[in-house]
Amino acid sequence: GRISSAGTANIHEVDLEQAIEITITLDSFSGAGQIYINAGMHGFSEAEVKLSDTNGRILVLRAIIQVLRGCGMQISISAPFWLINRTGLPIIFRQEGVSTEFAGQFSENEQARLVSPLMFSFSDLDSSMALTIRLGKRYGTNLPWCQPFSLHKDTLHRQLKSNSTNETFVLGIEVRRGRGRYSYTSIVTFSPRFQLYNRSSYKLQFAQKCFATVLTDQIAQSTFIEAVSGCHLPFHWPRLDKEQELCVRLPDVEECLWSSGIPVQETQ
Repeated sequence: GRISSAGTANIHEVDLEQAIEITITLDSFSGAGQIYINAGMHGFSEAEVKLSDTNGRILVLRAIIQVLRGCGMQISISAPFWLINRTGLPIIFRQEGVSTEFAGQFSENEQARLVSPLMFSFSDLDSSMALTIRLGKRYGTNLPWCQPFSLHKDTLHRQLKSNSTNETFVLGIEVRRGRGRYSYTSIVTFSPRFQLYNRSSYKLQFAQKCFATVLTDQIAQSTFIEAVSGCHLPFHWPRLDKEQELCVRLPDVEECLWSSGIPVQETQ
């Protein structure tokens, strides 16, 4: 049968006194994983489920097997980590010391942000138990990987560099333990340092102070961000080496000028 995310399925007519083999498959993963359960098992046990994607890269899931008296057998399958990308940028993940990107990432992830969480596990136990990331190839070729980081720290930051635009993006990283049915999973969230919320009734246009000059400058225009009323957007400074002050204007008001610079590193 097919089980949706966070779903359950009942399997009937199974003799728990006989050995059982269950095959697990995932979308975009061509290599199936197996769970082997010995005949007459009692109590609690854990098992690894190894799957491979269409490029042969390995994902290791965890299976928790419990025999509940009077209720049969319960099998829960989870990923060690979820990687959640809220940066607004395409980012690629890799275990430090491993030559290939992690399983489940394909060419479309090089161009656009992955919307759903990416399941992650350390596939090479002989390599470093650390993660490293880079921008997707939308931002150039031979992109540098960031400094590796452990997934046991609560919060930290990393910088990603673009070869094509010479931009540097600062990301916040939060690691927390899941709750309830997700208690066996650590959730790693990647976020921009800033988000822009437009709580006015107007469309707003934002720019870093160094680009808030004449409105006809095409280079400056490429850095402008527009936000309709009620929306919120991730924000990254186009130039980290310039004043980190934000300017705003009303683009739908004729000849509306930029505001003065607003320092957003401190609470106003």
